[in-house]
Formats: sequence, structure tokens, C-alpha cells
Amino acid sequence: MAFGYHLTSRNAALKIKIEGLRSNEMRLGVTVANPNGAFALNRAKREPGMQLDRLKRDVACLVFLDATKEELLAADCADQPITDYQARGIDPSADLLDLDRAATAALIRFKDRIPKLRNKSLVTTGSLFSKCWRGPMTAKAAEAVQARQTHYLRRLAVQFTAFHYRVEELQTSTHVYFSQPQDAVALYGNYKKHLGADNPLVILRVDLDEVAWTIDEAQGGAIKVKNGVPASKLRIMEHHDRFVEESWRGAEGNWAPLTAFAAAPLTPRPRAPIGYGWPAIDR
Repeated sequence: MAFGYHLTSRNAALKIKIEGLRSNEMRLGVTVANPNGAFALNRAKREPGMQLDRLKRDVACLVFLDATKEELLAADCADQPITDYQARGIDPSADLLDLDRAATAALIRFKDRIPKLRNKSLVTTGSLFSKCWRGPMTAKAAEAVQARQTHYLRRLAVQFTAFHYRVEELQTSTHVYFSQPQDAVALYGNYKKHLGADNPLVILRVDLDEVAWTIDEAQGGAIKVKNGVPASKLRIMEHHDRFVEESWRGAEGNWAPLTAFAAAPLTPRPRAPIGYGWPAIDR
């Protein structure tokens, strides 16, 4: 047997015992990620860097065709860079391919605003292009464009990154996640840190032969299950300080049916001030 593992709080486990482990779409009727979950925290941390990387890549495409920093700044335009794109949420790879096509079309529209580049084709591969991408001319031009918030290329990078995360969010909000068996130990440490050392935690386990799952390419080591997993298919480990030990993790006696889980009742939360709500529990 092969198992997927899911770390969560004891309080959340009590709810999962009743409802099953369900995606945000199933629980809340929305295809948005938990604002306090791993996806949102990862996005807040990485999005600015991803925007800059995309900007440098687009600037490099134009510098490689012999555009100067001054020409890039002078060719600014007020057009909406990416239009008529919408992630469908069925196949993330197809959504990302569509996004790349839309972003390339947007870059070509800008390229054609520079007369000497109008009849030149974009180049995005090859050792010479890679050298240009990492070169000082691209770095200086990208820095100048980055400083101008309303510049077309900067807006294109921001828009592309937002759409890229939307593709991932559609998957995050419509699936539940487990670690792959071979990545269980590594992800256990990462998620334990994310959920907080002071937060009483438990581990859930599912037999991967009993659910329809796919590997999530966007999150290394993760398995995703569409919609969710019923409580009857989940087992729980309360005492997991030795989870990293294969013998402990594999001992059937350390797991119990989630449906039999009995813990202290949920701690009542103080009433929130009018106009403010409590964040959703991160499962």
C-alpha cells in the first residue's frame, strides 16, 4: 500500500471527521484559496520576484532585437497588455500554454510600436538570447522600466503573474492535497513550521488506491484529489513526534479511523467586532 499524508490542526480534524476533507469550492462554493493558507503565503512571498523575472525576460526579448533602454521607455502605450484570457481550471498545463500565447501576443504588440523592430521576429531561446537575458543592458533597461509603474511592460509582467497564480489557485481551491509517500518526511517539516509549533496538530492518511489522485506539478511532492476525501477513507495519527521514522509511520497501531477520533471540544472563539470576521481554518 502507498499512502498520502495531510497535516492539519486538531480542531480542523474534528470538522473533517464530520464533513470529510473538502476543497474550498465544496465547502464554501468559491474557487479562491484560503487567505491564510500555504498558497496565499507562498504567493505573497514570491510574487514580486516572479513579476521581475517576467519583466526581465520580456525586456531581454526586445534588447536582443537591438532595442535600447530609451526606445523601450519612449514606446510606452496605454493599451491593456493581455486581453480575453481566462483560466478554465480543467487542465492547468493547457491554461498556462494559453497564458503564454496571450502574453507573447501582448509583447509582439508592444514590439511593433518600435519601428525598427516591427519586421523582426521574437527570439526566446538559444545561448545568445540567454546571455542577453543575463547581460548588463537587459538589467539596466529592466530597472528603468520597473521604476515606471504605468509602463506597458511592467503592467504586462504584473498581469501575467496574476494570471499565472490564478491558474494555480483554481487547482488549489478545487482539490485537497496530500504529500507523496516519498516526500512525506520533507513536507511534514515544512507544513509543521507553516501551521505553527504552538498549534496542536494531527496527521491524516489516505490509501492512494482508494482515491483518484494526480501529481500537482506546481507543488513539488504534492498529490491532489479533486473535491475531497470522505472521512471514512481517512485515518489519523495524534502522536506524531516520531513520524519521520519509517517504522513508526508504517505501524498500523499508530493510526486510527478518523471517524473514531475523539478530542477536546472546539475552543469557543471570542465574538469578533462588528464588521470583522475570523479567517477560515487552514486545512
